[in-house]
Amino acid sequence: SGDPTFQELLARVRGADLAAFENQDLPFERLMEILDPPRSRARHPLFQVMVSFDATSGVSFDVPGLHAAEYAVRGRESAKFDLNFELREQYDDGRPAGITGVVEYATDLFDRGTAEALAARLVRVVEQLVSDPGLRANQVEVLTAGERELLLTGWNPGARAVPDATLPALFEARVRQHPDAVAVTCGGDSLTYAELNARANRLARTLVERGAGPERFVGVMLPPSTAMIVAVLAVVKAGAAYLPINPALPRQRIDLMLDDVEPVLVITEDVVADGSAADLTDDERISPLRQGNPAYLIFTSGTTGRPKGVVVPHRNVVSLMRGTEDLYGFGTGDVWAMVHSLAFDFSVWELWGPLLHGGRLVVVPADVTRSPADLADLLAAERVTVLNQTPSAFYELIRTGRRDLPLRWIVFGGEALSFERVQEWYATRPDSAARLVNMYGITETTVHTTVLELDADVVSGARSAIGRAIAGLAVY
Repeated sequence: SGDPTFQELLARVRGADLAAFENQDLPFERLMEILDPPRSRARHPLFQVMVSFDATSGVSFDVPGLHAAEYAVRGRESAKFDLNFELREQYDDGRPAGITGVVEYATDLFDRGTAEALAARLVRVVEQLVSDPGLRANQVEVLTAGERELLLTGWNPGARAVPDATLPALFEARVRQHPDAVAVTCGGDSLTYAELNARANRLARTLVERGAGPERFVGVMLPPSTAMIVAVLAVVKAGAAYLPINPALPRQRIDLMLDDVEPVLVITEDVVADGSAADLTDDERISPLRQGNPAYLIFTSGTTGRPKGVVVPHRNVVSLMRGTEDLYGFGTGDVWAMVHSLAFDFSVWELWGPLLHGGRLVVVPADVTRSPADLADLLAAERVTVLNQTPSAFYELIRTGRRDLPLRWIVFGGEALSFERVQEWYATRPDSAARLVNMYGITETTVHTTVLELDADVVSGARSAIGRAIAGLAVY
């Protein structure tokens, strides 16, 4: 802490080590009994990286007719730790002559190139520190110039202009372009772009009358349906941000979200509102709607602690769509399936993707999403061209054996993708026109951050990979 100089850091390490050595007689078995760490056959229970230093190596002597010297014996069949750095001091006629080192690594975690890079960086750091012990920790350069260039520019596409527009403004532009095209379907219910826009406008005015507006939140607690899409559009048209609430969640989880967010309203049923069907203006809202205002708030899963709400502005969603449009070429002929819950941020991509590109959104009923066979039937019947899947759901879809799906794109997200499992798709469907894409991201970075288009060669050469940043973002 405190960004010390190397000299200060050495003093700290020396003090910590000397204090620790006072306890070196403590039996290891007793230490384990006291600490009681989680046990695993895959790793050492207390540490995974070891550094050993031998200051006595290199000792040799001669007697009449015999030269004796010490040699390190290598060739253990398996590594004891993830990484083991063995350092030995060398001598020349009793004088120090440098230090040699060996890096031992677990091959199920590291390959040779990675281990060599670690060793090279260690040498680079040490060379800088011994030449100038007054360097502070943050002044030490770990990367080569080539590595830094690769990280900053080689792996990143650079900035991209984002239209200064909000989600309702972009949607309304699509409505004007093709008002009679079907915008959303669910079961036997369908709405054209004009019909969806009109219903959302009427409801938005009702929401404004009841206090909805920019920087305020409105809960949407509806099952998958066309009414749910109307409600979401109405909330953002009113200027508010939608808080998706899955009605199937335990009451305690719902109460947690409501207490945390304190929405001004919660929509729990299909509301048919009267009034004008014209697009809302800023004069009608409680304050002007800007790109920096929140568009939605989604709670994380809570798998690593208490769920937390992530607020995402309109700008982020617009940037996501702008940064991927050249990759996919989505258009008015595409049919998207909305498979995931509105409370899962994958739904942001599924919902706004078709509506902002002029495509058709097929809302998949909850009972269909639970059956891979029923989902496959729906995809075929609705002629879905864009399918978004978590890898685990995709593996189940493969097992249905369906080969007549008219898919143009299959986009993965939400979980780590096993390339080994994807190989089955290519092996059993060599003539499929679907293009598979692995995308990675988290709720805080607005659904997707990186993209990698797959093919049979890509998935045969790696365990998994997440690709490079989409336009407008950077990854390191």
